[in-house]
Amino acid sequence: MPDVLDGSIVDFRALFDASPTPFLVVRPPDWVIVAANDSRLEITGTTRAEQIGRRLFDVFPDDPDDPEADGVRNLTASLQRSSQRTWPIPWPFNATRSVGQLVSL
Repeated sequence: MPDVLDGSIVDFRALFDASPTPFLVVRPPDWVIVAANDSRLEITGTTRAEQIGRRLFDVFPDDPDDPEADGVRNLTASLQRSSQRTWPIPWPFNATRSVGQLVSL
C-alpha cells in the first residue's frame, strides 16, 4: 500500500534521489549496497553500476598504502551495532501531530 501524506501519494524514491544530502543504503549482514542517490554518486565520483549489488567495503576499501588504516573495521563495528538496535530509537525532541497535539518521541 502506498504511503499517503495529505491525500497525495509520497514517492520516497524520488525524495531519496533528489536529496542534496548524500545517501547510501546498505543491507546487513554483509553490507551490500542497495541504493545510492545522485549526491552520493557525485561526491564519490562513482556510478550506480559500480556500486549497486556490491559489498560496501569492496567498493570503498581501506587505503592499501596506509598500514594503519582502520576505517573498514571502525565502520563495520558501527554498522553492526546499529543493525542490532531495538527500533524505534527514542528521539530527544517533541513533534506536533496534525491535530496539534504535542507528543514526545
